[in-house]
Amino acid sequence: MLMDLMPLPVNLTDAHKCYQAAVAGEKEGSLYREFERVIAELEKTAICTETVPEAGNALRVRFQNPSAKDFIHQYISRNFAQYREMLLRGSCYFECCSSLLELSIKAETDMEYYRRVMERAVSLEDRCFFEYDREYYSYYELLQGYREIWGEPFRDWFAEKFRKLLDDVETASEDMSTEDLKEFPKAAGKAIERRLYEGKEEVIVLYLKAMMKNGLPFQLGDLPVSLKEAGSIYAAAHREELTGYLEWYYRREMCLAAVQNNVFYFEELLYEIEKSQEEMAITFSGELTEKENKYSSWLDEDKIEWEEESEEDEEEEYRYEETVEEFRKSMEDIDREDWKAVREYIRYGNVDKDTKLRLLEIGHLEEPWYWADFLKTESGAVLLMNIVEEKGRLADNLKDALMDIVSYLAGKTGITEMEFTFFVKSLRPVVKKGSVIWSEIELEEKAERYFAGREKETVRTLCGCGFLRKWNQWYCVVNPGLFLVSELYFYAIGTEAEKKCLCRLWFDDSASYFYDWQFAYREQEALEGLLELDREAMVSYALKPLAQKYCERMETAEGVDAWKKIPVSLEIKCDVSTQGEVLGGRHNTSVFWELLDAAGEGGILDILPESFTAGQLERMKSEGCLEETEYRHETYWVADVAKAGAEILEECGIAERVRELWKKIKSYVG
Repeated sequence: MLMDLMPLPVNLTDAHKCYQAAVAGEKEGSLYREFERVIAELEKTAICTETVPEAGNALRVRFQNPSAKDFIHQYISRNFAQYREMLLRGSCYFECCSSLLELSIKAETDMEYYRRVMERAVSLEDRCFFEYDREYYSYYELLQGYREIWGEPFRDWFAEKFRKLLDDVETASEDMSTEDLKEFPKAAGKAIERRLYEGKEEVIVLYLKAMMKNGLPFQLGDLPVSLKEAGSIYAAAHREELTGYLEWYYRREMCLAAVQNNVFYFEELLYEIEKSQEEMAITFSGELTEKENKYSSWLDEDKIEWEEESEEDEEEEYRYEETVEEFRKSMEDIDREDWKAVREYIRYGNVDKDTKLRLLEIGHLEEPWYWADFLKTESGAVLLMNIVEEKGRLADNLKDALMDIVSYLAGKTGITEMEFTFFVKSLRPVVKKGSVIWSEIELEEKAERYFAGREKETVRTLCGCGFLRKWNQWYCVVNPGLFLVSELYFYAIGTEAEKKCLCRLWFDDSASYFYDWQFAYREQEALEGLLELDREAMVSYALKPLAQKYCERMETAEGVDAWKKIPVSLEIKCDVSTQGEVLGGRHNTSVFWELLDAAGEGGILDILPESFTAGQLERMKSEGCLEETEYRHETYWVADVAKAGAEILEECGIAERVRELWKKIKSYVG
C-alpha cells in the first residue's frame, strides 16, 4: 500500500525507510515482519527489484504489472479510514504526502487529518525521492490539494512560494524546465482561484514572455478559466508582437517537420495555426502561407498514402470490434485459447486457399512458433490475417516473418520499425508469462515518448490493426510472443559489431540473469531463432566464449579427466521403470547447455541409455544411487547418474557418450 504513494520505481532503501516508519506505530500484537522477508515474499507474485547501473547499481523496486497499482489504489480508497494513520506514518517523503493528500480529499476526511497531512507535506518539501523533484515540482503538486477553508494555517507559505515562482518565471530561471513553463498557467490559475494572488495581468505577461524567450508555442485556449479573460486582453493589446513571434515559430517547426518527413506533426501544426488565428483574432502573413505550401508539397505523396491507410485502419478497427463483440461473453479469461474459433476465422479469411491450408497446418502442429503464437487465440489470428493480407504472403522463414510483422505494425503507427520495436520493448514486463494488461492511461504514458501528441489516436490505431485487445477498461497485446519478436528483430537487422555486443550482453556467463530476463519463458525459441538468423555470429560471439569458460572451470591440474565431472556438475538423474527402461530425466542447466542443445550438438539427456539391465540396477542400488518411488500408484526408480560408479557408466555406454560430448565442447575452443 505504501508503494501506491510513491513514484515507481523507488530505491529499496527509501521504501525500507517508509516501511519502518509505518510499522513502528502498530499496536502491540500486530504481526511484524522484517522488511527483507516482506520483499522476498512479494517478489514471488507482485513486485520486482532491479539494479540501476547509472545510479551506482542502486536497487529499485516496482510492481511486476503496472496495473497492480490501480487495484491497490482502489482498495485503499475504499478502506481509507482503516489505513490512514499507517499511511501517514509511512509518508517520509514529499511525494508520499502529496499522494496521501489527494486520497484524503477524495475520502472526505476530517479537517484535523487534512491539516496533519498538509503540515507534513510542507515540512518535507525539500525531501523528494529524486533530485529533479525540486521546489517548483513540490509547489505544483501541493497546490492541487490546497483547500482555502481548511488550509488557512498554510496560506502565507503558499503565497510566499507563489511569489518565488513568479520570480523564477520572470528571470527564466534554469530551475524552470520546458515542462514546468507549460504547466505554470495551471499552478497560477489554482493560486488565483484560491485567492493566494490577484495579479492576473502580471501572470499573463510573465508567462508569454518566458514562453517566447524559450522558443515555445502557446495557445490562449490552454489557459485556465481564471486567466482566459486577462489573456485575451493582453493578446489584443500586443497583437502585432505575438503574431510576429508565432509566425517565426510555425515557420521553424513546419520546416523541421518537412525535413523529417513527419506528416503527422505537420498536420498538427496546420491545426494549431488555424486555432491560434481564431483564438487570438489574428491573421498571419502571406509569407507563412507560402512556406506552408512549399513544405507541404514535400509531403503530399506521404499524406495521400496516410489518408488511404487511415481508411483501411478504420475498416480493420470495425472488423476487430465486431469480432471482439461477437465473442465478448465467452472471453472470461483474457488468455482463453479456442482453436475451433481460430480455425473458422482462417477458413473465412481474405487469403488464398494455399495460405489457409498452411495456416491450419501451423495451428495444428504449433510450428513454426512465430506464426503459431498468433493462432492460439482468435484475436491473434485477426492480427496475423491482417499482416498476411497487407504483405501478400505468409513468410516461410523467421527473418522475413520478423520484417513483415514489424513493418506492418510500424506502418500503422507512423514511426520507424526501430522506434516501434523500442515501443514494444517498453511495454514488456521484467518477467511475466502470458498476457500483461494495462489501463488506457498507462498505455498513453508509454506511448508519449514515441507518439508525442498522438497517444490516444495511437492506442485506437493499435486496437484497430489488431495489435492490442481491449477488455473492459483494460488492454493487452493479442500475442505475447511479439515481445520476443521485437528482441529478435533488433538482432536480425544489426551489424556484425552490434550482434557481437548483443551476444556479450545476453550470454555473458557472469550476467546470465540478463538472458533469463530478456527471453523469460521463451528460451528455446529465442536460441533457435537467433541461430537461424545468424548462426555464425551466435557461434563466434556466444557459444565459443561460453565453451571456453566452461572448459576452464572443468579442467584441473590433478590429472582427473574433465569429462568425468560433467554428470556430477549437472547432477543428472533419470527415471527408470521396474523393467529398466529409461523414462526421462532431469538435470541442472545453464545458458551454455541450452545454447549447445539449440545448436544441434545434442542435449544433456542424450547421454542416457535407452535402458539399464537388471544387474546394472542392482549395482546402482547397492552403491546408493537408486531410489524407489511411486507416482499415480506406479512404482519406478530414480537413478542418480552423478553418483554411479565408473564401471556402470562404461558398461551402459554413458561414459562413451559423455566423452563424445566433451570433444564437441572442446571443438569450440580455439
